[in-house]
This record gives sequence, C-alpha cells and structure tokens, in this order.
Amino acid sequence: MHTQPLVASDPACAVLAASPIAQALVAADGRLFYANPAWCEQIGDLPPAWRTVGHNGGPVQIEETGRRMTIAALADGRRLLSVENIAPETRRLEARLRASEQRLGAALAAARLGTWRWDIAHGTIDWDASLRGVVGLGDTDPTPDAAAFSEWIHPDDRERVDASLQSALTGPDDYDVLFRLRHCDGAWHWHRSRGQVERQDGKPVAMIGACIDLNDLKTTEEHLARKAIELERSNAELEQFAYIASHDLQEPLRMITSYLGILQRRYAALFDERARQYFAYAIGGAERMRDLIRAVLDYSHAGAGPLVSEPFPCGHALADALANLRGTLAASHAAVHADPLPTLRANRTQLIRVFQNLISNALKFRRAEVAPAIVIRARDSDEGWVISVSDNGIGIAAEDHQRLFQIFQRLHAIDRYPGSGIGLATCRKIIDRHGGRIWVEAQAGPGATFAFLIPR
Repeated sequence: MHTQPLVASDPACAVLAASPIAQALVAADGRLFYANPAWCEQIGDLPPAWRTVGHNGGPVQIEETGRRMTIAALADGRRLLSVENIAPETRRLEARLRASEQRLGAALAAARLGTWRWDIAHGTIDWDASLRGVVGLGDTDPTPDAAAFSEWIHPDDRERVDASLQSALTGPDDYDVLFRLRHCDGAWHWHRSRGQVERQDGKPVAMIGACIDLNDLKTTEEHLARKAIELERSNAELEQFAYIASHDLQEPLRMITSYLGILQRRYAALFDERARQYFAYAIGGAERMRDLIRAVLDYSHAGAGPLVSEPFPCGHALADALANLRGTLAASHAAVHADPLPTLRANRTQLIRVFQNLISNALKFRRAEVAPAIVIRARDSDEGWVISVSDNGIGIAAEDHQRLFQIFQRLHAIDRYPGSGIGLATCRKIIDRHGGRIWVEAQAGPGATFAFLIPR
C-alpha cells in the first residue's frame, strides 16, 4: 500500500511517509492510493465501508475502533484520511465510557425511566431514546413540541402539571408532578416527572429533567387501597356482628342459668346424685358461655370507635388494674412489684384492660404450691417505651409463642386452666391500635415475660 516509488514521485506521499499519524490517500474513484507506515501498522487495508465516505471534509467516527478520522479533500480530487493517534489508555477509557453508557441505557429502559429537555425559547422538547421507548415512539416518529405535549396529558391532570411548571419557572421550586400520560397505543399511564430550570441572566431558557413510568406501582397501590377499604369495612361489620350477637345472647343465657339454679335449689330433694351432677354440668357450661360472651364483647370493644389517646402516668392504669383484681390477688397470696412507670400517650381504659389481662394470666397459670410473684418493669427504647410483666408461673414453650395471641387459642385443657382464650388476643388488638406490638420474651427457667411497646 505504500511503496518507495510513490514516496519518491509524489510530494504528498513523501510528507505522509514521515508522519507519525496514521494517514492515507484515497483516489477519486474510492481506491486506496497510498497508506503511510503508521496507517499500515494501525489500520491495515481500507475497509469497504470507509470508501463511501463523502468528499466534504470533517470528522467521521470509525465504528470499528471507536477512533475518529478526519477527511480532507485535496485539489487533485484525492482525499486525505487522518486517524487520531489515541493513546492506549485513552482508548481503554473511551471503551469503558461506551460500555457504561450502554449499561445506563439498559438500566433506564428496564426502570422505564427517560430524560428530557425543554427548550423554552423555541418551544421544542427533546426526549432520549429510553423515554421514547417507554412512550412507544419509533425512531422516526417526531417528538411533540411544548404546545402539542399538553394533549398527551390526561385532561384531569393538565391543571396540576401546568401549576407545577409555572411554580418552577417563576420560583425556586423544582418541577415535580405526578400525572397520567397517553402512550402511543392510546393507554393512559401514570408518570412522575421531575426537572430543574436552566437560567441565563435570571431568565428561564430551558428545563431538563427525567420522567418515570409508575403505572404498575400506581395500579398496585390503588388495588391495595381498595382492598384496605374493603377489609376495614368487613372488620367493622364483623365487630358489629360480634357485639350485637354477644349482647343479644346474654339475656337468654341469663334466663337459662337462672332457671337451672332455681330447679337445682327447689327440687334438689327430688333428684338423685346423677341428676344433680347433670345440673352442675349444665350450670357450669352456661357460666362458661357467659364468660366467653363477655370476652367476645371485650374483644369487639377493643377495636370499636376512634382511639382517644392522651398523656397520663402509666402507673395509674396499673393501679386501677390491681384494684380490679384485689380479691383474686389476695386469694392467691400474690406478690406484685412494679418499677416506676413512665408517662405514656395512650387510651387509659384500654391500657387498664391490657394490664388486667396479663396479670390475670400470671395468677391463673401459677405453679402448684408456689405463691405467684409478678414484676412490672419499663425500659426506654428507640421506638418508644417497653413495658414488661413477668411471673414465676408454669412458663410457655417457645413453639407456642406465636399461637398465644390468636383468638380462641388455648394451650391447656379448660378443666385445668379455665378461660375463654381471648384475653391475649384482646391485648394484641389494643396494642396494635396504639401502633405498638406485644410479644413473649425468651426466659430461662420457670415463668413467662410478656412485653408490649407503646410508641412515643
């Protein structure tokens, strides 16, 4: 491609032969006329695609290598090709940059996110390839200008979009708006667009920003919101049903218990021992049903109506609960120790119920021949105050910790430890309404510790 005769006979070839830059001469018909040593070393032959370059001078990107070539037209019709002499490290950096740009483009497409620029003076909007793909524009489809873009916005959202634009153009705020955008297939998609204003001499000249398609997320949010409303309505109906059913059951149950008692007292002499035992079973069952109905009423009350919370000393709620249990505490010879308790923002009546249920459990599940010992403590945490109630009773197996707070769950036979199986479920419902949580803490040795968190 470069010969000594050409170098000797052609002044242009002689100059190129001494150049450290990869250069070549292309004849008017597109054939490679001469290539200097640097060209032969770095480039080799002239690829067919390069022979179709125009005759006008200017930089041309060489896709095969990522290097740039300058084309200059000579007076005799030939063209001088000059390839930039790029250092190896620069080539590596440029290759890494191209790879990074490709990854960025792929990430933007995957996230359904694109960028845009609005030229305020000319009213034009430029969308990058990712945003065009999100909306469904083809490579040759025109991007809507500022005037036409308004028609792409949902009619119900145009006022909000315009207000955000004007606020950004006239004040310090960024453009940030959620709106529905019509895609090329005619479907409306939720988008969030954010942008910043470019100013010259204090005047807005352009706005640059990004837009992300949030339609899947928005659709999911709306679906969950509908389900939450349906669930809230269903729970309210269930609580109302439980309250009404429990309330209406009390009167006939009271009559059954009352008349069974009358029969047992007035006509006991007429019945043998087996019949009197049957009466005892019937009255005991009715009394358990009465206790269960009252527990269901307590459970439904725990979630009924708005939660009215106010700051009050937590120790006052504990004192009220202990007063309500005074007789049971005395009968079981229980010892109760309480550390100083903090002031909490909560519903006092419901917190009394929590203390009363937890202490009642400690008294109920005590060990035989061992007087109950109950300790109430408080500790501060990042989330709020943690109140714990510990006892020295029979304890709770680790595998049963989660079951405890489910309604109607019992770990022991009712003839050994009577109860409704609703008390701890009621505690959890009350604490949940306060935005906290309740749990059983792991404990070595006998006894159990229940703890609940009340946020500040």
